[in-house]
Amino acid sequence: MMETTENWKVVPGYEGRYEVSDLGRVRNVLTGRMLKPWPNGKGGYLQVSLHVDKVRGTFTVHRLVLEAFIGLPLPGQECRHSNADRKDNRLENLSWGTHTENEKDKLVHGTRPMGDNHFWSVLTEADVRRIREDRRPLKSVAADYGVHFATISAVRLRKSWRHV
Repeated sequence: MMETTENWKVVPGYEGRYEVSDLGRVRNVLTGRMLKPWPNGKGGYLQVSLHVDKVRGTFTVHRLVLEAFIGLPLPGQECRHSNADRKDNRLENLSWGTHTENEKDKLVHGTRPMGDNHFWSVLTEADVRRIREDRRPLKSVAADYGVHFATISAVRLRKSWRHV
């Protein structure tokens, strides 16, 4: 079995303090300890906190890997995970790309938050079907579901929840 070599680079802006590996791990250079990442509230991307002179910053691991190994993104670029696993921060799984490319990736991988799977969703697909059948005034329906009447209008006009 072939052993994988882990390559380390300095985290830009944190020279002498932190390093990131091409396997997506982050370590404190001064203590030698690995940082334990946790999922953020925006889709579960792994993040870590870096400290310098009592100033703390929180960063996504995928961004640290790309900036250290590839460099800063061009204006309008963001991180893409080629295998759709938001927790897989290996360099071979990451690249810079446009927002449009990233959104197309999410559609292909089935990871784009839509409908019930969207973290802001108040309605369910079943609610949407009932709302479209309900002929009462917008405000009455909205009150029943605890949403604004404009939300009900968008559902009925298929401006939202188009996939249902």
